[in-house]
Amino acid sequence: MTEERGLDKGAELHAAKGEPLASSQESLPAKLGAELIIRFYRLLKAADFYNRNNIHINKLTLDLFQIINAFIQAEGALSLKIIRDTFFSNKIRMPMKADQYSFLKNFSQEMAKKCIGEIEFAAEVGEEELRDFIYLLALLEEKNESNYLFINKQLEVRRIQNIVVGKLEFFISQEEIASSDEQKRQAKKTYFHSIHLVQEMAEGVKKQKMVNIRKAKHLMENTVNSIMQDESTILSLANIKNYDEYTFNHSVNVAIYAIALGQRIGIPKKLLSHLGMAGIFHDSGKIKIPIEILNKPENLTPEDWAVIRRHPVFGAETIMRVKEWGELSARMIHGAFDHHLKFDLSGYPKLSRKRNLSLFGKIITLPSELR
Repeated sequence: MTEERGLDKGAELHAAKGEPLASSQESLPAKLGAELIIRFYRLLKAADFYNRNNIHINKLTLDLFQIINAFIQAEGALSLKIIRDTFFSNKIRMPMKADQYSFLKNFSQEMAKKCIGEIEFAAEVGEEELRDFIYLLALLEEKNESNYLFINKQLEVRRIQNIVVGKLEFFISQEEIASSDEQKRQAKKTYFHSIHLVQEMAEGVKKQKMVNIRKAKHLMENTVNSIMQDESTILSLANIKNYDEYTFNHSVNVAIYAIALGQRIGIPKKLLSHLGMAGIFHDSGKIKIPIEILNKPENLTPEDWAVIRRHPVFGAETIMRVKEWGELSARMIHGAFDHHLKFDLSGYPKLSRKRNLSLFGKIITLPSELR
């Protein structure tokens, strides 16, 4: 398959879903696996209530047919595998977003009842073949571990050679465990490198040295990838609180939570990296706050709080002075300036007139309040 053909078929797949083509950095199985399962589940449930020629069945079959075949044309084949509520699309672990959770959970439970854990489309299928397959699945008896043998035999009788099913598994293979362990190692590496980056940035600003923009962008791209592949691992790292280096840890944790929140509400991948950058540098103004105030063991005085409340302004000013941020600059300024304003603008800094909070400012506000 040529690169040009792959891009064309990727475009067809997104057209079937009504979306623009995914970033070349983002795999189609990870991007659209959940959408495919949702369409599959809707058709499977409809088959319990309607006959195979019903107009609703026709529409749902066409929806699934389009995304399956476009997927196969782009990837060469399509496999769906379920292991203990974890989904794999073409052997890539699928991220589970909040708005998709109920569908994926219900589909997992439905397939568990039928003891089917894997479905493979080795080549493109016709609408009638797909319809036959769905009605075979719908009529399976529950808790029969030989269901996969029955389905495969019936597919063979109907001369449907492009679809194969496998039994339900309850254990993750060594290959999948190794892949998961590697993801965890990469997530930890990215996390602690990000903390080191914030430390470098703080020292660089104090000494008026250049901030390593490329390194920062690369780390945020890795963070986004880690969250999309295995959200739970890197979110668990965000619970780390090193009180000797609280500001550094806190900034990285805010970036991670902001990216996770952004993904849940559908922010595109490129902008998730921008959101992470805004999150990781949201507290950059604290560099100008005297260390004896930041680390003061006793309660802060009103005078101390007056100084603390200036850090959003200091942060915006610090970011504005770094010309190399380019298109990121405005979003990062909003993150730094807005994150303590509160939604009703009752926070700080005090504004001379009312204005709307930026989207990035609203998102970063939520994890920035965590202690």
